[in-house]
Amino acid sequence: MTKRGLVLLAGFSGVIVLLAPHCTLNKNLLFCNQVTACTLPDFPYCNLTENECKATIPDGFVLLDMTGSSDGPMGCNTSTSCTTPTKPICGSTATCVACAADQQCITKSAATPRCHTGTGACVACFPGSNAPQSTDCGAATPVCDGATNTCRACTAHSDCASLVCNLDGTCAAEATIAYVDNAGATCSGAHSGTKADPYCQIQSAVDAASPKATIRVLGSSAVYDKVNVSSGNFTIIGPGQKGTTPAAIVSYTTGSAFNVSGMSTVVTFDGFEVTGGTANQDAIACSNNPLGPTLTVRRSYIHDVGGAGINVSKCKVTLDRNQIGPGCAGGGVVLRGAQYSITNNFVVANASVTHPGITLDGSPLGAGNGFKFNTVAGNGGVGTAGGLQCSGGTQNVDDSIIFNNSKTGAATAATQFTGTCSFTYLTTDDGTTPTGAGNNATAPDFVSTTPTSPDYHLMGRTGNNSTCCVDRIPTSAVLFDYDGRPRPQPVAGMFDVGAHEVP
Repeated sequence: MTKRGLVLLAGFSGVIVLLAPHCTLNKNLLFCNQVTACTLPDFPYCNLTENECKATIPDGFVLLDMTGSSDGPMGCNTSTSCTTPTKPICGSTATCVACAADQQCITKSAATPRCHTGTGACVACFPGSNAPQSTDCGAATPVCDGATNTCRACTAHSDCASLVCNLDGTCAAEATIAYVDNAGATCSGAHSGTKADPYCQIQSAVDAASPKATIRVLGSSAVYDKVNVSSGNFTIIGPGQKGTTPAAIVSYTTGSAFNVSGMSTVVTFDGFEVTGGTANQDAIACSNNPLGPTLTVRRSYIHDVGGAGINVSKCKVTLDRNQIGPGCAGGGVVLRGAQYSITNNFVVANASVTHPGITLDGSPLGAGNGFKFNTVAGNGGVGTAGGLQCSGGTQNVDDSIIFNNSKTGAATAATQFTGTCSFTYLTTDDGTTPTGAGNNATAPDFVSTTPTSPDYHLMGRTGNNSTCCVDRIPTSAVLFDYDGRPRPQPVAGMFDVGAHEVP
């Protein structure tokens, strides 16, 4: 096929040797530029360097139409020249057109092998049939974003066909997971624990003859039985934070809802709701003598329980992105002889006259850990120090809001703290603001302080919040907040005090 009216641009520097035109031709007939096209069938290509029509395309040139566009009506000889996303393929008339089949896109680029027939673009992937996770994507970025048709890391369990999104953004393999679903209390009998045949109760997965390290518990309208783990290494995953369809333990009469013991036991509880329980029964407990078990509680909602929200004695404990409260009668978090990392938690509206919102007794769980970026508010009873008790030596409390908890002492020096605490970047309403870098007494503007349904997120970048909490901390190793939002916001800015990073 003869291509007409095309121009050429050099793709490299240096001398270019071109076939000479026939000597008998009038040079004026071979003149061309961006305005004047080549009209002779045997000399269809314009060399803009020489302003002369040529019979062949020298190496190092790309075809352009008369406006200089690489994808115009005479703009391609291969699909590489086609750059408009919705016209990625060089068609039979030297025109860039929409794709019609995957093979066209594969030939053009291995990075975008799929033809999106709706838009005509070559794209990286299509979502899978039962989850955004796609076989088009690799293990590191297993999810196909349906809006952009690009591969990304998983961010939610529902992204993955296995229903387990690992913290590194990869999807866990289904064969490595034990599944639990009480099916709205209709499940009964023995089961194999596969996704197609899940156990009825969490304890069955823990007690299996060959237990799997990852246990995925599906949300349900019916509550689950309590769980006891005395040995082994388990990650037990529920649906997620407050607001999701829960996997919940709602009422238990003896013992804790989740109980961990055993010298070398390692357990993660991720994404559960715990509420109810009779008097003095804790929601989550970990204990041993001497220091032994490792417990992580993440993205869980613990409220209205008869004892403490979390009660830990001689365990290594990590608490991250939980709401603990309202209504935990034995206080929010009670630690005794523990090693701890406590970050991004709301410990709020727990009305106890015997325990404050937080009891710290122990030491940080390694360098860089400790008590950081928490919001402790609205806790305690009449005449008690309802905020924080520091025991077992000086406890460092950093980057946190401890505000509006019950106080004890004379009004001018009333305090919500007991014991020996050391503070930096603390926002508090004590009668006397504790000494320490960055400490202040400006009242934050919270979304809601209603005791029965509190929401202690910061209410945006108000004047008070900008003074007390927003963009206050120059650097930190804690890079996410309660909601999973990256810290800091903006990315190159300062960190906010408390569990919530204001976007």
